Amino acid sequence: MKAIIYCSISNPKDIKLLDYQETVLKNILISKHIKIDLVVKEIKDGSKSSYEFDSVINRIKHSKVNYLAIYDTTRITTNKEKFIEFEMLCNMHNVQILKYK
Repeated sequence: MKAIIYCSISNPKDIKLLDYQETVLKNILISKHIKIDLVVKEIKDGSKSSYEFDSVINRIKHSKVNYLAIYDTTRITTNKEKFIEFEMLCNMHNVQILKYK
C-alpha cells in the first residue's frame, strides 16, 4: 500500500506549518504500516490548481496510490462542493483519504 502526503498552506509566513503537517501525517502512516510514496508541499491561495496538485490528481487517476494523507479537508479546498467532487474522484479510483482532523 502506497500513500501520498499532501501538505499546503496559504500564507508564506507560516512555512513551518508545512513541516508540521508532514510530521503529523508521516507518523499516522508509519503507525498504519503504509509506505510513503510521495510528499507534496505547497503554498497556495486555494483559488487555482497547481502543478503539484495536478500531479497528485494524475497519480490518483492512474492508480499509482492507495491513500492520500491530508491534515484536514481545507488543505485541498475550502469549497465544500469542490472537496466532495475530489472525494468522489478518490473513491472512483479506490484511493482512501486519511485526515488528521
